[in-house]
Amino acid sequence: MQSGSTIYINGKQATWGPAVEAPYLYQQIRTRGHSALRVAEHCRILDAASQRLFEREFKADVRQIEECIASLLARDHYSKELSHIVELRLYAEGEYALFALETSLYADFELRALRPRAMVFSDDNPLYDLPTSAARATTELLRKYAERYGCSAVVRTDRNGIVRGIDGVAAMAVIDREIVVSQGAESVEKSATIERLRKVRRERITVRDISIDELRRADEIFYADVRGITSIAELEGEVLSDFVANAIGGCTTTDDDIEILA
Repeated sequence: MQSGSTIYINGKQATWGPAVEAPYLYQQIRTRGHSALRVAEHCRILDAASQRLFEREFKADVRQIEECIASLLARDHYSKELSHIVELRLYAEGEYALFALETSLYADFELRALRPRAMVFSDDNPLYDLPTSAARATTELLRKYAERYGCSAVVRTDRNGIVRGIDGVAAMAVIDREIVVSQGAESVEKSATIERLRKVRRERITVRDISIDELRRADEIFYADVRGITSIAELEGEVLSDFVANAIGGCTTTDDDIEILA
């Protein structure tokens, strides 16, 4: 985030200030050129999170948000030929902010080139599944902690050994010829990945709790966020495959995919 970039607050161009860093809920939105993707779904996720955390609905004007994203990307001279990432923040009082984060390394939502090693970390934050500024900070701190052990991703579990997610998003794993997606944290990317799995894989796909014992015997582990699909190379020294992640990571998002998720 750059304080010199364009920011919109409640649909109007504004200036940067300390209020932008007040506690918030957030979504990171991919674009094609200056056109934002799946904005309606991002807003629905924020609305559900806002009602749960702030007891306030987020009555988003999706068209206005799309127009603001196009405007701020143009003002900040982002290319119309590349894919970019824009952040939408929602505050407790109901205000929202929009600004551009960066240009994506990938033209589409696809498999990332790197394959991180992962470690397991247990905690009991009751709001782990909400896209909050606190959850983001925790994820970033855990990544730093993991670096001490030669890892760059963290599998979080609760005290009962249920997997909460990886890198702050839902865990996905191939276990006993079944593709299992963890419950909890919802995201546009989680939905998009499930849709791709249903199109290109024959395995049964189940959304349910995953125990850490199950995850440790998985053939493959991966997860999806705004950066793309990430395949885990190792979990605590156990080498993992990446066949399923490769199969879905090579799919190009179509207009039908966007319509399904919009």
